[in-house]
Amino acid sequence: MTSLALRKSDFTVIPPTAFILRSRPLREHIELATTSRFSDDIWTLTPAVHQVHKRQISLHFLDVPIQFRQTVKELIFALLVIDLPRGTRKSESSLSMPGSSRSTSSWCGSTREGG
Repeated sequence: MTSLALRKSDFTVIPPTAFILRSRPLREHIELATTSRFSDDIWTLTPAVHQVHKRQISLHFLDVPIQFRQTVKELIFALLVIDLPRGTRKSESSLSMPGSSRSTSSWCGSTREGG
């Protein structure tokens, strides 16, 4: 049987100091050094939202069950920094998409094996 499991060396570790908005255009007068980092429990996404009528957007990872927190952070980080195919524009829709992660992670945390 062929295993599809990846070796540990196939994973890239995201440094705790990585800026989560590093590949996003920021609002005028916002410096990358003032934005959220991967290790933060709350990621403020507002510096990358250019529509002035939008309210503050942030992700609170303390709401995610501890056993899923790192994986959820890695997934959302990938959505924020991934290189899209040439000609594709990064929209702000991916900034608001993770909102469903709370209900998904809560469901995962309450689901028991065999139940």
